[in-house]
Amino acid sequence: MTTHKIEKKHWQDYFDGLSKQFSGRRIEIEVDSLQIGSQVVAKSILLTGIMFDSKDNSLEIITPDLVHTIKDPDSIYVDVDNGILKHIAIKSDETGGEQIIKFIPPLSLTFIK
Repeated sequence: MTTHKIEKKHWQDYFDGLSKQFSGRRIEIEVDSLQIGSQVVAKSILLTGIMFDSKDNSLEIITPDLVHTIKDPDSIYVDVDNGILKHIAIKSDETGGEQIIKFIPPLSLTFIK
């Protein structure tokens, strides 16, 4: 697995492109912080889009049932394995925590002959 840092100046374009490519994929959102520990916010929900708002310095993960907002992210890292995006880690120095968007791979159907 390879980890890449996405520079802040590229966040808006990166997430615009990612939203087009991954809309309709299932994701899981996890929050890890010193205050609350590790918690799953949403499990196996459909992604509608991810949007970075540079004016508010916030990242929104948009689903049909939930808009999860991350305020003042400091750094964003993506983990890729064999060209497949596995997850995105959003770190915040202000909260001392990390929020992770995990991409759930689609099920492959195997037929028995």
